[in-house]
Amino acid sequence: MSRVVLQDQADRDAITGALDETLVVEAAAGTGKTTELVSRIVRILASGRARVDNIVAVTFTEKAAGELKLRLREALDEARRGASGAEREALNEALRSLEEAHVSTIHGFCAELLRERPVEAGVDPLFKVLTEPQAARLFEHAFSGWIQGQLERPPEGIRRALRRSVWQGFGDMTREDTPIDRLRRAAWDLAEWRDFNAPWTRREFDRDAAVNGLMDELHAFAAMTEGPSYARDSLCLDTAPARHLASEITIQQEAGSADDDGWEARFVDLSRDRAFSRVRHGRGPGYKSGE
Repeated sequence: MSRVVLQDQADRDAITGALDETLVVEAAAGTGKTTELVSRIVRILASGRARVDNIVAVTFTEKAAGELKLRLREALDEARRGASGAEREALNEALRSLEEAHVSTIHGFCAELLRERPVEAGVDPLFKVLTEPQAARLFEHAFSGWIQGQLERPPEGIRRALRRSVWQGFGDMTREDTPIDRLRRAAWDLAEWRDFNAPWTRREFDRDAAVNGLMDELHAFAAMTEGPSYARDSLCLDTAPARHLASEITIQQEAGSADDDGWEARFVDLSRDRAFSRVRHGRGPGYKSGE
């Protein structure tokens, strides 16, 4: 019976045979990474280079960890049938001690290390690893309490964030993106990066000057695009949101109202306007009479 030689056979042989080398393997899903990993572990155990309690194999999910341990048990059982002497004895010992192998999720492995040395780690020895639903509920409770306190007297960042509009992504009519939703996601991202305790960098930015500069440009753009020769010109239609915003700002300014937070939010809305972000060319040889 002929052996099928794969295009990456040399790499697969290295995973199984180069037991004294450290390897990093990158491959897409379904290409046999787990199979090769199990084969490598079996060869390491059969050669006597390590015992089961020296093996660490971590995955992302409990299901994957369970499947990995099951496949390792089956591979060990199959390998020992064709082995003899010291190799067979090593495989038998590995099967007897398989439950001592560190085959678990990343969280499970880290929890095991912390429980072995809670004093050095500065943690409660009776700590529990939260499941994803438990972590989400705890976060939601903490976030709700925090946002309620912020709403009493919101600082600048929260104030500006709350002025942003509710937005639905292009083509997604089921997902509303409210200011609170965005703050919640930002808080979750910060929680995910909580191990990085260095100060966050905040670049200098004169927001008020930037908004004023944008308003000057907006008014100039509105004046340039108004009054086309053909009212249904595609360029005129697509740039209408900018003229509408310029008109609203003019009304507020004439009334003596200065609302940089609101104008900033409206500029963000304008950048998301589908028509304005994909302005079409005008139809005629000139946009206005004499131009």
